[in-house]
Amino acid sequence: MKSIIDSMRSFVDQVYVPDTLAIAGFYKDWGSQGEGVGNFMTYGDFPGKGTNDVSSFLVPRGVILNRDLSKIHEVDLNAENEIQEFVAHSWYDYSVGKDKGLHPYVGETKFNYTGPKPPYEHLDTDKSYSWLKSPRWKGKAMEVGPLARVLMLYAKAMSRRRNSST
Repeated sequence: MKSIIDSMRSFVDQVYVPDTLAIAGFYKDWGSQGEGVGNFMTYGDFPGKGTNDVSSFLVPRGVILNRDLSKIHEVDLNAENEIQEFVAHSWYDYSVGKDKGLHPYVGETKFNYTGPKPPYEHLDTDKSYSWLKSPRWKGKAMEVGPLARVLMLYAKAMSRRRNSST
């Protein structure tokens, strides 16, 4: 797994980033397409020395706020007041109500599909419309998943470069 990730990292650093920078100026209007909230969170993944050694994770743990890749905020996975999942627009119910957030460790997954019968042409986004829960860190909406992991890898590499040059 480590060699695969190292190979991916080399490709991103040596091919993907330079190519993206070379052509990005021609596609400035595309920069806002698919735009999310700009906050990204990862729990960390692929521990090299066990789950208790966070420094050995190949994908680091942390939060990036407001697209600022120069600062990685620490995440306490056990802090129920830091990490919560909300289901206000999901086809789930929580016993405490759809407007309350729950930590993933105590979260519930009680199905409650209220959407239209397929096939349908559109979903009412003022109501429940998804099977996804909405993650929050200290009350801020977070993007999680592959993009968050790639950005965290990039931000961590930038941090290492800055620290090694000082």
